[in-house]
Amino acid sequence: MWEDLRDAVARLPSFSALERRLGNGTPVPVGGLTGSARSLVLAALLPRIGRPAVVIASDPVRARDVAEDLACFGLDRVVLYPEDETLPYDYHDPDRNLTGMQMAALGALVSGRCGVLVCTLRSLLKKIFPPAVFRSLLFDIERGGALDPYELAERLVRLGYERHQIVEGKGQFALRGGILDLFEVTADLPARLEFDGDEIVSMRDFDIETQRSTSDRRLLRVHPLHHLVPDAEGIERLRAFLAGEAGGLPSQDRGRALLPAERIEGGIHFFGMEHYAAAVHDVVPVTAYF
Repeated sequence: MWEDLRDAVARLPSFSALERRLGNGTPVPVGGLTGSARSLVLAALLPRIGRPAVVIASDPVRARDVAEDLACFGLDRVVLYPEDETLPYDYHDPDRNLTGMQMAALGALVSGRCGVLVCTLRSLLKKIFPPAVFRSLLFDIERGGALDPYELAERLVRLGYERHQIVEGKGQFALRGGILDLFEVTADLPARLEFDGDEIVSMRDFDIETQRSTSDRRLLRVHPLHHLVPDAEGIERLRAFLAGEAGGLPSQDRGRALLPAERIEGGIHFFGMEHYAAAVHDVVPVTAYF
């Protein structure tokens, strides 16, 4: 049904004129469309362009609605990249659900599973680590694979995951003997991995409240929990940046100015740490992922 509706839009004379002007590389203002009519025109137009596209919405709610509309109108590979709810240096922990959606969107981009990226101007302007760095941080956990549980725990900590006695939310893991529970940031449910030595003999999703397994899982891809995952070189870059910024301060204040680098080096995560990303590694807009 939606295909027929899109075809009907594509047969309109005004749509044909719009397509011709866009084919010439001319910016075209379009008016008189309200609600889902905008998404319908985009759903008819974007497949004819023949290349990935970025759709910028006016606010987060509108971005979500546009992404849902485009998917309903039959477009494949529509990915929503949400903006942060916190302002820079707000003393609030970022919403892990939003972070998970952002990491899932970046994962779709680097794997070629995104044809239309829907975002806001604010999320488009936020710079993040380059695609090559993001790819290097991803790794898969597979049932039947060989993996030392303690090495896995160390790797999760480097990606920002927090160790707890029990898993209660996204970004947490718990290691008890040969069992590791992990709530990966892009997942809907936590996973329970059972080890026999270094072999993963079982991997199942489970419910946090009841602790009961809900389904078997063969593969789990792990994404970073933050937009900043420093290595030794990155920490030195941050320390040099902070030292330069604190050059004119009294000695007692210079030591305080270097605290962010010391905390990050010690694996201590704090609110606002992502805003040091540009000092730790190169940063690019999300469009670089195309």
